[in-house]
Amino acid sequence: MNGGQNSDLFHIVEDIRSIPGTIWSNVSPEEIILTRITGGLTNVLYKSSIESMRDDRSGDKNQLLVRVFGGVDGLLNRPVENVIFSELSSQGVSPKLIATYPWGRLEEFLWDREPLKSGTDMVSITPEVNMVSLLAYQLRKLHSIKLTTVTEDFASANVFDITSKWLNMAETKYSDIIRPHPSYPEAVPTIESLKLEFASVKTLCVDQVLVHPRIKRSNACSALLSNRLCHNDLLSGNLMYRSSDKSLRFIDFEYSGFNYAIADIANVFTAVCESIMLSGVMHDVAKNFPSPQIQLQFVSEYLDPTQVDDAEAVLLLIKTFAMVDELRWTIWGIIQSQQTAVDFDYCMYYNARFNGFLGYKRMVMEMLAKLEDRV
Repeated sequence: MNGGQNSDLFHIVEDIRSIPGTIWSNVSPEEIILTRITGGLTNVLYKSSIESMRDDRSGDKNQLLVRVFGGVDGLLNRPVENVIFSELSSQGVSPKLIATYPWGRLEEFLWDREPLKSGTDMVSITPEVNMVSLLAYQLRKLHSIKLTTVTEDFASANVFDITSKWLNMAETKYSDIIRPHPSYPEAVPTIESLKLEFASVKTLCVDQVLVHPRIKRSNACSALLSNRLCHNDLLSGNLMYRSSDKSLRFIDFEYSGFNYAIADIANVFTAVCESIMLSGVMHDVAKNFPSPQIQLQFVSEYLDPTQVDDAEAVLLLIKTFAMVDELRWTIWGIIQSQQTAVDFDYCMYYNARFNGFLGYKRMVMEMLAKLEDRV
């Protein structure tokens, strides 16, 4: 291992060198270089390479992704995640799994791919590449996966259940640490307000939107409400693009599990706004949420153009689950602010996403009122 690296990483280097039957087992610790990779709000990531082969771009044999698990107690189930990731790896959907350890994982390093840099990249349509179509195709592919070792009950990630679980956790452990942020003074989340909002939103979704005659009559909405294996965290940094063949891959399946298909699609659109925010721009869901045209094009690519039988109902369903998704990530930010070593302004994050949630809620109420007029 390079002498300038943190000695705390020595055990990781030794684990890398213990991989049998690879070039890693034949090199000294001093030859292994761990380079910190920016990005990631949960884990600490490194690229592992061999000093004498650092400039070798012939393939991935001399490079690994080192994922050091961050503090996510109660936010996800690591054993379940490892099982899902292992199976997706064996099916060629996720990066290859090299090895799993108590401290984290070694994974295939996608050396010939780059993450999308911003939310605008996620929904860009140019003469060279239609990213909306690529993303919809890849998500449909993931949602069609049949896992052989994981059941829906074992790996449920239902957005309502997860949000309720995280809210209970935040109330139990972190009710006294929520702070305002100067960039988002309009509304500050509190445990009491989050409990009231979650109860209100669940009632709105279950008792109004999901039973609305237009939603129930729509074949597209029925398909989108099916239970699928979902990623649940598709922000720009988790989308790896290769320009040589214009292909897209997903990474970071930590929050994956069985959920409504529409919840994953809505998360893509909220992640556009989130990714723009993470690039240093104010979180503005009214401005940055993809247009109705982009949303409908995505759904048409995901399903089939002939299945999109009621555009207004589909758009309401998307925005409804975007609202729930934004509340989920608000609570996630509150919990993460207290249990992760990642250097990030989580106070800004959870205040921004709470204000975003309120914005989505207003939109849903307006859309629902208009839909009522046209029953």
